[in-house]
Amino acid sequence: MFALTPADGPTTASITGNRVVYADNNQELTLACEPDTVRPGATYTWRKDSVKINGETQKTLTFTPVSTDNMAVISCVASNSQYPDITATGSATLNVYYSPTPPPVVAGYNPPSFISEGDPLTLRCTVQDANPTPTLRWTGCSGMDADTNTPGTVGKSRTMASVQRVSNMATCSCIAEQTANNNWSARAAVTITVHFGPDSLSLAANDTNMVEFDHVSFTCSSTESNPKVNFTWHRNGGTESVGTAPVYSTTGRQNSGTFTEQTWVRQVSRNDRTLSCTTQNNKGQDVRKNMDLNIKYTQTNGPVITGYVNGSVISEEIPNEQLHIVCEQSGGNPLPDMTLVCPSSTPATSKSDSKAIASAYVSVQRNINNEKCTCTSTQTGTGWRREASILFVVHCK
Repeated sequence: MFALTPADGPTTASITGNRVVYADNNQELTLACEPDTVRPGATYTWRKDSVKINGETQKTLTFTPVSTDNMAVISCVASNSQYPDITATGSATLNVYYSPTPPPVVAGYNPPSFISEGDPLTLRCTVQDANPTPTLRWTGCSGMDADTNTPGTVGKSRTMASVQRVSNMATCSCIAEQTANNNWSARAAVTITVHFGPDSLSLAANDTNMVEFDHVSFTCSSTESNPKVNFTWHRNGGTESVGTAPVYSTTGRQNSGTFTEQTWVRQVSRNDRTLSCTTQNNKGQDVRKNMDLNIKYTQTNGPVITGYVNGSVISEEIPNEQLHIVCEQSGGNPLPDMTLVCPSSTPATSKSDSKAIASAYVSVQRNINNEKCTCTSTQTGTGWRREASILFVVHCK
């Protein structure tokens, strides 16, 4: 004989199985509904957020959660076919780990644009909702202030009140991390281009003793800048076209930027008073370097002697008569040095802005007959030399 076991309805139920699942890995989740005692076999109904899951009537529920299932409530209802009005319900809340989509975004600067030295810059890093909430941190960001939280969103900001050239080509990275989500991390980075300088120019010549018609190399050099600079040349204050004159340029790295040199080979003339090169800095302001020129040049004509007509006859009849002999040389740079040698006299010399003069007083006496006055004009630095002379003819009493 077998004893009859009365049919019991369930009184309690629970859900077993892991509630934590990683959506990024398409992880499959299996939950089991565990009523206390149900005889004969129980029937099951599964729900998600109170909505019946069609076709799921077994004790176990297997599915692949997605990110939107985070915090969803999965419930099971267990009942006995003979006591359908007696049910037990168990529930579990899902904890679905998922990473943000898209990954972090850095705003505030858009390569390949540039920022000028001295301007402010604020970079903002934000990330979309995720579970768990990502932590954000910055790396790189040379010269920028510490993190500040961005209100109203998952984000952090870095600020530079005045961008400096040391930040040129610096890479600023924002890293989002979820340690609990299988150590997930993602990075967003921007490389900052800073335009700066140059602060100054230098101008040099390969010859400090410039003589008219010489070919002189003038080299204009910039301090570091970004981007490299272009030069404009000026002569006597006006813009001078380089034209077909030989020009050589070099560019090289220097600290955070580049330096640029340009050499202009030109034939100098006596009309060259100043030479300058200019460029513009990152603020659009002119940067200029001037060079005053002192071009040496000569005159075609030699010195001219006045005060006596060469070869003319003079008489010693007048007592104490003197001839005022003057030797003049006009023009040239520098003005020449004058030497006047006359018989029985001590010459004097002088110079004005455009003329060199040597003079002497010569007494009219028979001893100067057939004697010469010789004037020599010599220019320092050019090798130029000219000479003029007169011959005295004196009639004696």
